[in-house]
Amino acid sequence: MTEQKQEEKTMTRSDYEQLVSKKTWEDPKFLEELRRDPKGVLEKFVEKPLPASLEVVLVEDQPNKIYFRILRNPAELSDEELDGIAGGWDSHDTTNVASTVASTVATVGVVVACA
Repeated sequence: MTEQKQEEKTMTRSDYEQLVSKKTWEDPKFLEELRRDPKGVLEKFVEKPLPASLEVVLVEDQPNKIYFRILRNPAELSDEELDGIAGGWDSHDTTNVASTVASTVATVGVVVACA
């Protein structure tokens, strides 16, 4: 699928993972920037500000170690997240755009926590 056609459809978590991974493979400088400022780089990449309370932490995989993520139960939303839904940003956006955009960035995993 071409990048233009991909942009025309709703981006999935897998789509973002593939695009970010490809960019890190082709542009080592992008990977370094992602390591230095994961939240800022992801905001630029998705062209949308992330919630102020959202912390994005990159964890690099090792050859003999994987990071297995268990997704948070969407039924357990905080008041802040419920406010975000009313304001146009919901936990689904946070999960699918922010927390996993770079979960497979080359060999980088993503751990996201709300403060």
